[in-house]
Amino acid sequence: MILRHAYLIVISLIFSSSIFAIKLTPSKYRDQAIEWVNTFAVSHENNLLMNPADLQLCANLFYFSYLRSAATLKAQDIACETLSHMWQGWQNIAQTRMNPSVELPYPADYTKQENLYKEFVKAQTYHRILGKTYTHAAEAAVKEHYLTDHSRNAILEAREGSREVIIFAFLEVKKILGDLIDVASANLRSDWIEWDDNDPITRLDFLDNVSQYIPYFAVKSFIELERVNTQASEQTWQIVATMCGVNKQMWESIESARGSYYLAHYQELYRVMQERNIDPSYCMIMFNENGIINPDAQTAHLPQ
Repeated sequence: MILRHAYLIVISLIFSSSIFAIKLTPSKYRDQAIEWVNTFAVSHENNLLMNPADLQLCANLFYFSYLRSAATLKAQDIACETLSHMWQGWQNIAQTRMNPSVELPYPADYTKQENLYKEFVKAQTYHRILGKTYTHAAEAAVKEHYLTDHSRNAILEAREGSREVIIFAFLEVKKILGDLIDVASANLRSDWIEWDDNDPITRLDFLDNVSQYIPYFAVKSFIELERVNTQASEQTWQIVATMCGVNKQMWESIESARGSYYLAHYQELYRVMQERNIDPSYCMIMFNENGIINPDAQTAHLPQ
């Protein structure tokens, strides 16, 4: 029998952090969630089709599936913003190295950047913790022998529905980002890249180009060399930024759909558990990043 009581070793800030500021749309998948609940959780006669322990494990899986997607969305947003600020800082250093008397190309706000970098580290930490916690919940629900056959089939059905949602989201975003992907590919095939169609690995040939023009500029002017180098850096950054933007938009669409899907299922299942007055001990968080939680430690309820 799987543990009924649980405590939360996951950093408590996760559950009060700005992760929940991510806008998901569970209403889009409400009908699917209701159908799943009416097929696997309650009968037409309004009787429970799952025992309380199975309901708890299903609720935990849906809950951490949703949190995992929300954490991914948050982490990606902060990562892209941090990457942009890091590049701007690099350009500021290049400008000062070239001519300290010239104004910086990008504002240097120490407090704002410090806070951003801290948020970036926190977002990475939360994302890692929730990702590992979700994995333990998924393994317990699918690979272990805690669930009855009926409940295991219910989980597999929900996961199959999630795959369909993800595929649809990917196809939709592919239509929208098709032009951007073409532009990014065209940029990658520019003179800065040595591209071998027979080799799946492409190599940025930047250093070879630099080695060719360094001797000339060493004779003429290192200032001119720095100017050309800075321009090349800007062109390279535009390629990187485009690729990051495409990647971020693709995963944002997928994780938004996935998170909304599981949030809808979690909300409907939790509603059923509350309406049936399930023992509160079955409405507890069961997992942390280390696995199933010690039943003798402090308890934490699943949120409504």
